[in-house]
Amino acid sequence: MNAIATRPRRSLIPLAFVGAFAVVAAANGALIYEAFRSQPALVSAKSFEEGRAYNRELAAAARQAALGWSAELELGPRAGEPAELVLRFADRDGGPVESLAIAARLVRAVGRDAAIELAPAETAAGRYVAAVVLPAPGLWQLELVARRGEDEFVLARRITAR
Repeated sequence: MNAIATRPRRSLIPLAFVGAFAVVAAANGALIYEAFRSQPALVSAKSFEEGRAYNRELAAAARQAALGWSAELELGPRAGEPAELVLRFADRDGGPVESLAIAARLVRAVGRDAAIELAPAETAAGRYVAAVVLPAPGLWQLELVARRGEDEFVLARRITAR
């Protein structure tokens, strides 16, 4: 009898499992290494103080809402051309809000344009005007604080110049 001795074939499935787990372990190790090497999750070293400041901001927003004031903005800006920034302030009943001290500025998030400081003057009851020339087209942010006595109104609005 001439019998050929056959050896059982080895399966590659166990090696495939080990290889797959090795790839997953290597990927996890790379992610863990990068997490420890990068910036810590701590955003601020003074989080408690900033949290208290945020509470003050919330209180100021509540006081502003209680005032019932509203503001309308008119500006047809074209970059490089003189324009008028017109603000109209109204109270809860729609009447004009007079005698405001207004500090405003226009800033750009991009580019090297410096902030443009504005001091709108009251030209009629509740109507405030400031002359402005925007040096470049694009998106500008108007940041405004209007005060009368202890009352304060804060406004931030985006303006697109062509």
